[in-house]
Amino acid sequence: MSAEVIPLSIGRDADAARATDIELLFQSHSESVFRYLRALIGGEDEALDLTALTFERALGQLQR
Repeated sequence: MSAEVIPLSIGRDADAARATDIELLFQSHSESVFRYLRALIGGEDEALDLTALTFERALGQLQR
């Protein structure tokens, strides 16, 4: 999955722009993060949980 993330913040409400940017970030990188974590720890369920936690923390940092 290779997609270029393009900020879409221009001319829109800041909250809507942030939501779109976060969605693009997730769509662009979640599969790679999941595959990395699955290879690292070996378990698919745990890798899914850790992928979700990774993006949850990233979202928290973006909101600061």
